[in-house]
Amino acid sequence: MLYVSADGLTWEGVEQPGFTTSTYDTFGGAIYVPGDGFYVKASGYVYYAQY
Repeated sequence: MLYVSADGLTWEGVEQPGFTTSTYDTFGGAIYVPGDGFYVKASGYVYYAQY
């Protein structure tokens, strides 16, 4: 599940069927910031992917 927002106030959950982590990762959540990119927390780190 990835939470997206067009205004930063209202958030909507969107299923991500192709998004997985490896067996050794601990997934902590993901967020999409409009005009910026994706932030994903896994195994104690936050990863960023520009969109």
